[in-house]
Amino acid sequence: MPAPAVDNHAISVVLWGGDNPNEPLADPVGHMALAVHADVSQPAICHLHHVRCPNQVRFIYESRPQQPFASDPAPRGRCELRGGLSAGDARTANDVLARFGADETQLPFYGEGNCHNWTAGAIGALEEAGLAEPGDAAVWAALIGKGPRAMQHSWVDGSRRRWIDCDEFSQAWSGPVDARWGEGGEAQAAALAAANASASNLKDRVARLQKLLGGEHK
Repeated sequence: MPAPAVDNHAISVVLWGGDNPNEPLADPVGHMALAVHADVSQPAICHLHHVRCPNQVRFIYESRPQQPFASDPAPRGRCELRGGLSAGDARTANDVLARFGADETQLPFYGEGNCHNWTAGAIGALEEAGLAEPGDAAVWAALIGKGPRAMQHSWVDGSRRRWIDCDEFSQAWSGPVDARWGEGGEAQAAALAAANASASNLKDRVARLQKLLGGEHK
């Protein structure tokens, strides 16, 4: 029998980034995205909405309707914007984010903004649609440029909202994590992964990273 349709959904800000054992106080800027998913602690898949910069000119929007939530690299965790949403609410949220992503005026140019700016703006669109709490856009705008640990602590301690760790998150090596996806684009991220991976798993890890980022750097 087919699995019953899920009618309990959530919207989350997903954060990538890890602890560096060589710099325990460091909190480097990490990638972030929005996800619409089943309202469970560890969703298997999500509809991911994010921007990336493949050419170091301008960021592009990507919608990934069947993204495995704990892809390699797995995210650190997620800040829940809304939970207990119906399937109709989830469709509306995906439509709102797709329309916002299609608006080229919201896509940052390289060096002038990044995924943080876009995500804060997208949360504003959700807020206008009644799918985020009043003031959420301002909260995330104030977190632009912060590291994932600072974002997590602000969400939990400052906003008194829910944070959920990703069970698959791990930091197996020192240095910047390969999910960082900073302003250097995929080439920088892949290079960081290559520099930190061991010789035995280098090829597989870089291939997984490139797949998650949407293909090889062009």
